[in-house]
Amino acid sequence: MANSIYKIYFKLSLPFFYVLSFLFFIPNLLQSQHDLPVAMERYDFQNDSIRLDQLKQIYGNNKVIPVSIKQQVLVALSHYPELVDVPIEFILKKARVAHTSSIVIKTIFRKKKSRRYKIIISTAVSEMLSPGLHQRLSYNAKIGVIGHELGHTLYYKDKSGLQIIGFAIKYLSKKFGKKIENETDRIAITHNLGYQLLEWSREAHDALEEAGRGENYLTPEQILEELNEGGL
Repeated sequence: MANSIYKIYFKLSLPFFYVLSFLFFIPNLLQSQHDLPVAMERYDFQNDSIRLDQLKQIYGNNKVIPVSIKQQVLVALSHYPELVDVPIEFILKKARVAHTSSIVIKTIFRKKKSRRYKIIISTAVSEMLSPGLHQRLSYNAKIGVIGHELGHTLYYKDKSGLQIIGFAIKYLSKKFGKKIENETDRIAITHNLGYQLLEWSREAHDALEEAGRGENYLTPEQILEELNEGGL
């Protein structure tokens, strides 16, 4: 009799177990797709090209990315799971500086989830800044500087419209600009893009120094120190 009751109980409980599995285990499995990748000393272009479709499927939602930079952008985006559904357009055009990140102005007072952002990657800069021009950078340095710009986007994401306007005004201060850019470098490092940022710094920092903007960004030595302190 007890054995029969146990069998009936087991049959009745089995569907309930499946429901619990769906509610608790499946969402965790999906969430794991957006976990922060481990720090890589060097990304390999060929290896990343093999997983490009997977990267696009997971991290390409609401993103407009020129084909020529798609792979490096998606690799950088994989380090920012917080931005997985955030609308961002990556634009290639001539600009005064090599890389900039901003909110699309007409969306600044919308609800945060309805805003759009853009990252401009310049196709031409002054000769002094040309070593940092995107197309001249190595593959890993490109990922690193895009990671820096995504750090700005992440900062804007949780700010109100008025806070972003206040930020833009304060950024005119050299001291504030240095503070923000240094902090944004550290955001990229904490998102496990420190080695890529290091490569970008090694390739572009001397040119930034010559242009009078070097102190705005961590030096290669400072980045190494951050990596060592973080045990990376």
